[in-house]
Amino acid sequence: MKKLVVLFLSLNLISCSDVGIKEVAWTTSDDGIHFSNEKFKMSIIKPKSWYAQNIKELVAMQHKGKDIMSGDDENFEAIVDASLKTSLPLFGFHEFTPGTPTDNNSSLMGVAENISALPGIKSGCDYLYHAKQLIKQSQVQMEIEDECLKQEINGVNISYFNSQMAVGTNTVKQKYMACLSGDYAIAVIRTVINKENTSEIDEVLNTLKVQCNA
Repeated sequence: MKKLVVLFLSLNLISCSDVGIKEVAWTTSDDGIHFSNEKFKMSIIKPKSWYAQNIKELVAMQHKGKDIMSGDDENFEAIVDASLKTSLPLFGFHEFTPGTPTDNNSSLMGVAENISALPGIKSGCDYLYHAKQLIKQSQVQMEIEDECLKQEINGVNISYFNSQMAVGTNTVKQKYMACLSGDYAIAVIRTVINKENTSEIDEVLNTLKVQCNA
């Protein structure tokens, strides 16, 4: 399922400035279940049996996804390279350890992107609009829901759209979510493969707490 790496990358392709993240604010956990990030006032709870990627793995996935997303397009690759300078992986949870021989590995991944150089982005829907445009420009073929919807998670309104794509004989369904937190966009991607019942991963998502703009 190599192409699924792109699902984490596709939400942090907007900013092409050299703003960068001056303060590295990694998400931490004392018990491998409860995760928190002080900078973004974020917390989330992972099921004990699920796998949590470490920072090295998350960064490696971003760079691996870059090659899949851009293909042979050098201009698009330059955009991706620039975006990696402004994005910070927050968490990556997988129902099974990546590489496990299964065709239904659900995942929930989060990233923060510095959007201070893009003052026109004033809402989560604005951010997701640009994400959609870049997905459409990439070599990934994906059915994308036009409407930007909203849902409340622990008192925070989060914008989202749904998407679907075929990877071989597998059906991949996703929810792309975003809200703004100061100079950053907090983006989360919920991915389910060959599943209709999403209750387990939704329970994980419903533990998310984050400080976002009103």
